[in-house]
Amino acid sequence: MKRTFLLVLITLFLSGCGQTQAEGQSPQKQTSAPSWAYELVNWNHHIYKVTSETVSSIGEQVGSVTNYSDVESTPQKGTFSNAFPVGTKLFAIPNVPTSTAFAVQTKNGYLKAVDVGAYGQKGGASN
Repeated sequence: MKRTFLLVLITLFLSGCGQTQAEGQSPQKQTSAPSWAYELVNWNHHIYKVTSETVSSIGEQVGSVTNYSDVESTPQKGTFSNAFPVGTKLFAIPNVPTSTAFAVQTKNGYLKAVDVGAYGQKGGASN
């Protein structure tokens, strides 16, 4: 009985140690970083939540995405987004202050992004 128990215990131990990576394969990337709660653009030190609301009329270009990051715990500088690539253009919306909202250019048109607070403050995207 002791011998059987010892054999089972050794088998379980060795099977856990036997995970190897096949030659030429890259390891699976695992990250423990939290994900963002929503798609956003950080512009002028404020977080703008990108909504599903489309914008049909745009004003002048007010900026563009200069950094992309999908890792919430990594502080970013400049105009960054967790959803839109570097170079994505940002436009004013006629009769709407950019401190309230602006339009984000997408492949299919423009989406409204609304201010949800200063970057790094409670209520903004990074706490």
